[in-house]
Amino acid sequence: MLLVVLLSGCRTVSSPHEFASGWVGSHFERMLDAVDRSHDGDPKNTPSREDVMKTRYSLANDNTVYPIPIVFGRCKVHWEVNSAGIIVGYRYEEVIKNGCNW
Repeated sequence: MLLVVLLSGCRTVSSPHEFASGWVGSHFERMLDAVDRSHDGDPKNTPSREDVMKTRYSLANDNTVYPIPIVFGRCKVHWEVNSAGIIVGYRYEEVIKNGCNW
């Protein structure tokens, strides 16, 4: 889960938008590394890199999207990543009703 990344940075995040927008412009691998470190690689708490790669899909603009669960699996952030590996955008998918609200 990416939620722990919020805590590892010791900053308060008031919404999924604030959380996700903070990663725009960063390298996608950097975000994945931060998630791995924040969970000590515990597979119960964070998707494996293999799982992340299996769920990716391509856009017409040649960017790749990686859906990753946050908020204890209640919400997914679909990270849009360009060919250089930089996060250029995102959108949310509610897994359960109001799952992307906190």
